Amino acid sequence: MDNLKYVNDKFGHDEGDFSLREIAQVLRDAFRDNDIIGRMGGDEFIVFAMTQISDYEKQIKDRIVMITRKHNDAAGKPYPIEMSTGICEFTCDAGVDIHEIIDKADEKLYKEKAEKKAKYGSYR
Repeated sequence: MDNLKYVNDKFGHDEGDFSLREIAQVLRDAFRDNDIIGRMGGDEFIVFAMTQISDYEKQIKDRIVMITRKHNDAAGKPYPIEMSTGICEFTCDAGVDIHEIIDKADEKLYKEKAEKKAKYGSYR
């Protein structure tokens, strides 16, 4: 989730908790029932989705943006609920190091966060 600290500081921890629940719901709406969604801690979530779709990264990012927009419109909060994503596609096999996959996804996530921060500042 982007800007959880800002939401907590400006609007209170109840609003921060609301935002985290909304992010979780956005992810549930964006992915299928058989995909695995979990909270890593703090403002970070992880999803494991089995797919054979080409260009999946763009498709899922577009879907997350669309669903997030709908959630923000429905919530009517004075702040947007937003997230940055880091997607790492891989083929499951015995040689996969899940920690390495998560690290690659984290690199993409932090790159996207830095790009947003450079473009919009710390909060829009």
